[in-house]
Amino acid sequence: MSKDLVLSVDCLAGPCEPLEKHSVEVATCVEKRGQLVAKKIARVFGASEDEVLDLMVFGALAHDVGKSDITFKGSNGFYPMHEARSTAFVLYVFDKAGLRPSCSLEGRSLADLVLAMVALHHYSHKDYRISNPVGLTPRCPLNWFLDWAPKTQLGRRIREIALSVRDVSETQCHADIISTIGKPLNTKLSMAVSALLGVLGKCDVEVAKRNRCD
Repeated sequence: MSKDLVLSVDCLAGPCEPLEKHSVEVATCVEKRGQLVAKKIARVFGASEDEVLDLMVFGALAHDVGKSDITFKGSNGFYPMHEARSTAFVLYVFDKAGLRPSCSLEGRSLADLVLAMVALHHYSHKDYRISNPVGLTPRCPLNWFLDWAPKTQLGRRIREIALSVRDVSETQCHADIISTIGKPLNTKLSMAVSALLGVLGKCDVEVAKRNRCD
């Protein structure tokens, strides 16, 4: 992934860090470090490694897209429950791509894995309350998806849909995932979600520490 971006100062991931820059650098890190995880998940779920890696990179690009919502206009680092809006975005894109994800994670599919990855990327250090339904209306162009070069036809379709988003209707999806995650899950699903969160979490923290001014 290239780093030649036209950065928007209206959409930040945190103090002094443009959201585009953060999203691309996290996705680049996930693409590089997620090779082994993608290989294992592909084997367990009977999918191609390239398809799994495309979905992982998309999840990394989308994990903070909720911070672009008009609700956070003028914010310089406080984005309460932005992951709920990011989850709504991912659900919308996957639905349009025909992947039919399950917000209760009952589908136990690759789409469910990535949906959970985005919804839960701050789960370990937040005391969650069940969130109200939220959607997403981006206040800045989602330029960071332009920089992505997917390896598969599915990835290219997802990229096309992500770039076309102007408004996402409210959804209860994040609340459903939070409700589900405390229940016993299929071992295959729970281990795969943990693996994805491990890669995303490390990349997210490293990029933020490198780029932010606080």
